[in-house]
Amino acid sequence: TNATARWVYVSGVPPTGYTRNPDEPEKGKLIPNELAPAIEEIFRRRAPKSATPEKGDKGDSWTAISDYLNTTDWRLHWTPNSAKHLYHRTDDAKLKAEIEARLHGETKWQNAADYLMTTPLRPSWTPQTVVRIVQNPVYKGEINYGSRTKRKNDRKPEFDIKIEHSHEPIVSAELWQRANNATSSHTPKDGSLTAQVATKGIAVCDACGLRLHVT
Repeated sequence: TNATARWVYVSGVPPTGYTRNPDEPEKGKLIPNELAPAIEEIFRRRAPKSATPEKGDKGDSWTAISDYLNTTDWRLHWTPNSAKHLYHRTDDAKLKAEIEARLHGETKWQNAADYLMTTPLRPSWTPQTVVRIVQNPVYKGEINYGSRTKRKNDRKPEFDIKIEHSHEPIVSAELWQRANNATSSHTPKDGSLTAQVATKGIAVCDACGLRLHVT
């Protein structure tokens, strides 16, 4: 497509830390926004402190990173999915009425998200949000298109199309790899729920508000 040829991000909501460029000639191309420093901090904290880590030199846990982010001024943006989730879970009748007043047309949940951005409310950073960010190659400047091609015994299926250097990266390829190497080495192999947090957690919407509780 023309969008692909121009390396435009054609998926739904841009990844956390990015916005679509509104101006020609690069309209639709991803550009870092005010949350880009938060993304860089996530990778920095997740990666081992040394480029050649010794045993025991590990990055911060998913929970430690999300807990830290929730103490900062880096606030997640509302998305249609997170607005919908809040609407169905809130007990605040006034807030629910405000959201309902905006639920019209094909963009009803985007309307709700836009309204929520005018309030002091913000979604919380969760461990699942952090997992999804660290494992997403978009942050090293790579866009993936198409369906995942999964081979037998392949834990990380490949996309049909990969476009490197498609937009400005937030982290270097070296830092991205170090953080993901830490992820691989930290994932328990015993099939426990803790292991599932680091793998299946990326399938959870980053801003839906649901938390996994590991026991």
